[in-house]
Amino acid sequence: MLQSIRRFFQENKAATAVEYAIIAAVIGIAAIGAYRFLGDSINRKTTEAGRAISNNGN
Repeated sequence: MLQSIRRFFQENKAATAVEYAIIAAVIGIAAIGAYRFLGDSINRKTTEAGRAISNNGN
């Protein structure tokens, strides 16, 4: 088992997969941070837009 894990990390494809996993993790962390920072503002704007659409439809 340990030997197969070592072979996995020695291959170039494995290195690329690890790099992509790290990139995906960084993007995920950035997206969560942006949502926490901008979440309330985005929620207010979408609620405001929804109300404007509803009011004009009556």
